[in-house]
Amino acid sequence: MRLTSPATKTVVCQERRDRRGAARQKYPLPAARVAGEYAAELRERPSTARIDEIARSYGLAGDPKRYDRFLSELLQRGVDYEGIRQSELLRGRVYIRLFDRARTAPSITLWVAAMFGRFAVCRADGTVISRGEIPVHLRGEDTDDTVDTIPIDDDTGADGIGAAYAAAQAEAASIHAVRLAGSARAATRSSAARLRLIVARRHGLRVARLRYVATSESLVLHLVTDAHGSPAAAACLEPTPVRWQRSDLAALLQPCRGASR
Repeated sequence: MRLTSPATKTVVCQERRDRRGAARQKYPLPAARVAGEYAAELRERPSTARIDEIARSYGLAGDPKRYDRFLSELLQRGVDYEGIRQSELLRGRVYIRLFDRARTAPSITLWVAAMFGRFAVCRADGTVISRGEIPVHLRGEDTDDTVDTIPIDDDTGADGIGAAYAAAQAEAASIHAVRLAGSARAATRSSAARLRLIVARRHGLRVARLRYVATSESLVLHLVTDAHGSPAAAACLEPTPVRWQRSDLAALLQPCRGASR
């Protein structure tokens, strides 16, 4: 099987580089070389935690001069550590304000699964509101004439080719479900909502990524795993597509029990 997603290749190569980095602590590489090797990854997915992780794996974190040189080399390559840190702090403050608004906000419960080459999203009662085929590039197939049916995030974040594809499919379906919940919130003009998202598979999911997407939709995410009783997993057995546009998304919201009437 040949990887068709460039980001899948990036993740696999990243893991190999990390293993080599641990071995190279005995033979430290120049900060410029380390920065050059990881700059593209960090421009695509900026993270201070990831930068610090790389610095530790190459023995740069314990030497202030080499660490500062590493950050300077990254800056020259378009990766601004301080700018990333400020963005992360801002997102944290935004989430705190959103969490306060969501205390008395309506709630949404959705089931989501991706398996058997399909994805499905269900209401709390198990009614399917969205179902379709997994795009071929997330199934490891080399077909060019298939149109994606759900928004796709190409990052996988899982070990092994098969696990990487499974994690990518689960994450793409989960992001799709979060976007649907965001549309439901917007349809009711609610300033915030609480989303209880029940996934059939959690291994390999980047929870931080899901929370980021949820926050952008003014949702506070509560992630639950239930692989055995998932109606979404069962719905993946049925091939008939279900278009979410035909569902009443506003009906997904349930009022907060503690909210004043």
